[in-house]
Amino acid sequence: MTRVWHARERATTWLGDFDPHWLPQELASRVRTVVRRGGEVGIEVDGWVGTVGLTNGHTLHLHSKFGDVNFLRMLFTVEGIDDKAMGDALYGSDLEETPRQYILNQFILSLSQVQSRGLAFAWSSVPASGAAKPTRVDLKRTAHRILLQKREPFVGTNLRRTLRTPEHRILSCAAEQLLREPSAGSLPSEQRQLLIRWQRHGWLTRTLMQDLRHVRSGLVGRGYQGSRGYYEPALRIALIALGLSGISMRGEPNVKAKGFLVNSDALFEEWVRFKLAEKYNHLGISVEKERPHRERLFTDGAVELEPDLVLKRGIRLLALGDVKHKTPTASDYYQMMTYIGHYGLDSGFLLCATDREAAHQSHVVVRGNAQVVEIPLPIANLRRVEEILGELDSVVDFLN
Repeated sequence: MTRVWHARERATTWLGDFDPHWLPQELASRVRTVVRRGGEVGIEVDGWVGTVGLTNGHTLHLHSKFGDVNFLRMLFTVEGIDDKAMGDALYGSDLEETPRQYILNQFILSLSQVQSRGLAFAWSSVPASGAAKPTRVDLKRTAHRILLQKREPFVGTNLRRTLRTPEHRILSCAAEQLLREPSAGSLPSEQRQLLIRWQRHGWLTRTLMQDLRHVRSGLVGRGYQGSRGYYEPALRIALIALGLSGISMRGEPNVKAKGFLVNSDALFEEWVRFKLAEKYNHLGISVEKERPHRERLFTDGAVELEPDLVLKRGIRLLALGDVKHKTPTASDYYQMMTYIGHYGLDSGFLLCATDREAAHQSHVVVRGNAQVVEIPLPIANLRRVEEILGELDSVVDFLN
């Protein structure tokens, strides 16, 4: 019987009779295993969220340290997707631990609406040759065959209706992922059969990223309006379901491991930059990550310097910062002091993720004429983190 195992990143999760040999080779290098004296196995994974197929046919869900709901909020923010289809209810405290069940129910409802309205087809080109003129004629090849006095001279392509579209492949992929949910086994027969029918539409790993970009572009650009507007709720919820499984444009599909992983550390950094830009762009301040290979510590080009946050007004550098996913260590302070000296500033700041319910206040570390401001971000409360980022200038003086 297929089983779904659950673990949380940046923590030790004890899994009872879990066998480390079930981990596919591609994932084993990213997971540390700990075995207790009694044989109980614990796994630890840093900075990865998603779903991976195990070699014994089971599935391993790696959950975000931010919580499923907050992870989705960050993912949709940086990808520019408005998750209005789910409404504010998705972020309610009563759903914080069970968003998958809510998403499963909403996805089934939206698929039913698509099914009842009829599947939208697209046109695809298929090669054609013969005595009859095709829809599109390859003039050069047809002319050559006429000169050769062929009995079937026409060469070109005909248009054919097809249901093999990016939209249907994304819905198929989401249906497959949700069928793996433990609660999917207890669904009423007609609802489970609906998911199975959509799963059978089929999706391809080699086109998945392209299909995600296509659907995302349509949602952002309001491409699903008019006669195909009834597809929009299903596609939005599909992207949410896939995001929970680690399947996004920021994901890392692995055919051999049958898994999809998102680097949650990189996602959090990008989300922080997005929120700071949202707050300060109107003041003419840009918020970027230092470009690779641009700044180096030594004159011989060794040791690259890439602070996570570079705040500028035009070409003028205003402030530097780094995002840390743990309590900062001495090396983190040394690194920031190096940044400060290299860029010619007198201060820098560290945004430090913490899982404490009530994070301690910011504090300043001073050495000589340089100072580093440490600002804790209580990641369990993403709305509070947004507030802290929106008030950064009150802690780090860069507007003067």
